[in-house]
Amino acid sequence: MNRVLRVLSVLGVLWATGELSAQHRPRTITFDEAVKIALTQNATLRQASNAASLDAVAVQQAKMQFLPDLRLSAQTAQNFGRTFSEAEGRTLNETTQSINTGVSSSVVLFNGFANLAELREAQLAQDAGDRDLVRARQTAVLAVASGYLALGQQREELRVRQQTLAAEEALEREISAYVDAGVRTIADLYQQQATVAAARLAVVEASRAAE
Repeated sequence: MNRVLRVLSVLGVLWATGELSAQHRPRTITFDEAVKIALTQNATLRQASNAASLDAVAVQQAKMQFLPDLRLSAQTAQNFGRTFSEAEGRTLNETTQSINTGVSSSVVLFNGFANLAELREAQLAQDAGDRDLVRARQTAVLAVASGYLALGQQREELRVRQQTLAAEEALEREISAYVDAGVRTIADLYQQQATVAAARLAVVEASRAAE
């Protein structure tokens, strides 16, 4: 609470001195905007989304094991030699180059159902990741809803406290008039003043809670 009050005090000073520019001043957002922010910036939700994406990739990799693979190979060779040319009547230096290419393919016919087990495991992990993602989304939205509900309750409490303070101040004025008229004692006025002070404190505390 003390930390919150210090932050509010600093913001109040900056606001009063004009050092808090308009773009940095707090703005009111709607419930839908708050939900959108939570769904895009919540760290837990981001982690769940990344994990779900990785699980989907793992499923695709497990499915690839059932497909034949294709391998390409290429080899190059270069030979140097000397040959006698009868047409030219002299020995010539020759360089020959060759390239060999190959294509091969294979497919796993049976490996003790290991590939099926890996696929099933990946699918179960994906399902669990999807459920975690849904739960993370619901938790983020619930946090926003809870915050809005708490704010509404705090504002309502502030309104009630303000009404109570107004009523106690009005009663204080009446008792003060009675004291001046000699109908009530000064002790009654002191008692009411203490009640008003307590009501003011309650308003301040409710206002801080709403902030």
